[in-house]
Amino acid sequence: MDDQDVYVVSLYSAPMPWPLSFAVHLWFVIEHNGVTNRVEVWAPTHSKLENPSCIVYDVYPLTQGCRVSIFENVHKPIKVSHSKKLFTLTGKNGSLAQKLYIAIVDAKGNYPYEYTYRFYPGPNSNTFVAWVAKMVPEARLALPWNAFGKGDLLPKV
Repeated sequence: MDDQDVYVVSLYSAPMPWPLSFAVHLWFVIEHNGVTNRVEVWAPTHSKLENPSCIVYDVYPLTQGCRVSIFENVHKPIKVSHSKKLFTLTGKNGSLAQKLYIAIVDAKGNYPYEYTYRFYPGPNSNTFVAWVAKMVPEARLALPWNAFGKGDLLPKV
């Protein structure tokens, strides 16, 4: 199988920093044409751009968890939590994996909360993952119970 025909979408989870470590942060790792990216939503205060998108690429290494304490430096934490892969979907052109990949890549300009972030109740990183899941319902993405922000904020599609 030619690598250019293959789409891979994985969903990862990691505990939020203490004292919020009961909640999780979700993000996608996407692959196509030999390019792999981590895609997630962060508060726009981490960007120096005017009107920064909350959708960010490759801020952390692909599978790195979150800082373990709110007192750690966001960009250079001393300790990070362990991440957990929740699922991986692989497929060729026309597959469910390609549909998910396209929904994630096309989120800039389409995600209704692209420039809005609130830790709780959202919209946050988990709201973004839930929105992607809603764009491709046949993927049947089941998000963890403690992915706060995954719920009621999603607009009707």
